[in-house]
Amino acid sequence: ERLIHWIEELKPNEFIVPDVWENKEESCKNALTWSLVDLPEEVTKVAVVQATTLHEAFECYKEYKKMGYKKIAFSYLFAAKAIKKKDRIHLLGCSVPQEFAYYKDMPFIESIDTSNPIMAALEGTEYQDYGLLSKPVVNMNLVFEWENFEQVEYAVDKIDLVENNVKKFKKINKL
Repeated sequence: ERLIHWIEELKPNEFIVPDVWENKEESCKNALTWSLVDLPEEVTKVAVVQATTLHEAFECYKEYKKMGYKKIAFSYLFAAKAIKKKDRIHLLGCSVPQEFAYYKDMPFIESIDTSNPIMAALEGTEYQDYGLLSKPVVNMNLVFEWENFEQVEYAVDKIDLVENNVKKFKKINKL
């Protein structure tokens, strides 16, 4: 109820349905539940593909389509021909910032989000002009568990590096 309150209050153009990391069954259950929830007309529900295998990911994607989701979020499956050019895709994350250049001829990707510039900064990694050679080790799951003051203070101290990485991310991807 609280989440619906804020959706109605903020009226975002998209709402990413809660999912369960690498758990197709639970993510599909959540997607089914949310498919029955009425949201403001201008809000598009976006279901997130979660799986531990490519086969599970393909099945999850197909289930979301059957549930009526018009936009689906994930970071793989095009090569497996699961995604059609007319589909509406939200791309979740990246390993390295420069990988988005590979998606320029994929018009079905409508939106992206990534914590990559921030996670790199939190581990002390500065983006180079070309991007990165490897994915940051620090991730959102780890940061969500930060509770003590020292960890939060450490993150605040990295704000200049965060700003640098975000600027370079935009430059690398011509945003």
